[in-house]
Amino acid sequence: MDRTELNQLLDGLLSLTPATSEKRQELIELSIVQPSWVGLVSEWLWLNQKSLEMALYLKVWLGWSYRRIGQVYGLSFREVSQLIKSQRIERLGSYPPPMDQEVHDHAGISCFMVDQNLSPWVDSEWEKSYGVSQVYQHLEICSFCKTRRDRYWKLQTEILAQRRSFEPVTEDEWRKTRSALFSRQRKKFAQLLAIFFLIFFVIGIILWMIQSQPEKMPNIYEIEDKF
Repeated sequence: MDRTELNQLLDGLLSLTPATSEKRQELIELSIVQPSWVGLVSEWLWLNQKSLEMALYLKVWLGWSYRRIGQVYGLSFREVSQLIKSQRIERLGSYPPPMDQEVHDHAGISCFMVDQNLSPWVDSEWEKSYGVSQVYQHLEICSFCKTRRDRYWKLQTEILAQRRSFEPVTEDEWRKTRSALFSRQRKKFAQLLAIFFLIFFVIGIILWMIQSQPEKMPNIYEIEDKF
């Protein structure tokens, strides 16, 4: 990845961790060695012990599509949609039918079905286009579902407010980090190479000692008596 791509993800990824200079340095180094954003985000989540529970945050903080989030987690579009919907319901509670009236259909779709489709509707992430207009028309009529939609929007705002802002990575910071990283890698390679040659040398000594020994120890009775 390059510096520009990293800066596009910087606020969201660093917001997943404590705000320390060490974490910033770690993220920059990881972005230098990772060739793609998928590898960067996947490894960053793994290193910081974050997993599927961050799907909603990736959606809100980074503005990623369901398909892009699916690439990180290895999930299908439908699986991501269900995952994010369940995370919203976990925070807002499941569909509560109105207590003072029956649930009616509006625009050919019930309140229950609107709630089932509200999460992808809020995200503009419909797997298939049919039904979008029905949900929109229903929301224009049903005050209960409007309230439910507003709670979804409020949750979006609350999650977005948790994202912190960080100074972009400058060209100088990128260059110095890259230089320091490659210097450490060269030193590590030199150390491994030295260890390899040491092992090779020891093995060579052992083999030489084995080969230099006589194949058979002489029998004292076979030694010629010259006296």
